[in-house]
Amino acid sequence: MTGGGSAELLNVTFVENRATWGSGIARDSQLRTAEFANLIISYGIEGEGLWDVRGTARLSCCDIYGNDGGDWVGAIAEQLGADGNFSACPSFCNLEHGDLHLCDESPCAPGNHPDSVDCGLIGAWDVGCVCGPSATESSTWGAIKSVYR
Repeated sequence: MTGGGSAELLNVTFVENRATWGSGIARDSQLRTAEFANLIISYGIEGEGLWDVRGTARLSCCDIYGNDGGDWVGAIAEQLGADGNFSACPSFCNLEHGDLHLCDESPCAPGNHPDSVDCGLIGAWDVGCVCGPSATESSTWGAIKSVYR
């Protein structure tokens, strides 16, 4: 992001981006103001999740996690734990196959914030699957055998 104006990003998901600086967001010194809310910046390759030269970006309800160059580092380090910001696995439904919906127990899903902060949805994708093992159903050995006859 460059220029002399301001930037605002809300409910965006950045995943597996590659950059030397700011694999999710790189903010240069020309932007006057930048406000980022309800973002997921995760699994960035090489650079830190968010690079802010000026150090004046304001973040709230953001999950920055698992980035090669670091998560809450540099100019944004002191914002971790403030204004609903945290670092936890976002728990996507199937990252390997590009499904960035959140599982029902994701810390980014509404009502699941690790510090009980009311952030609503964090990221761009809503809940789309159930976390963990699938539900089991009681049965008898005879019923199971009959399925394979």
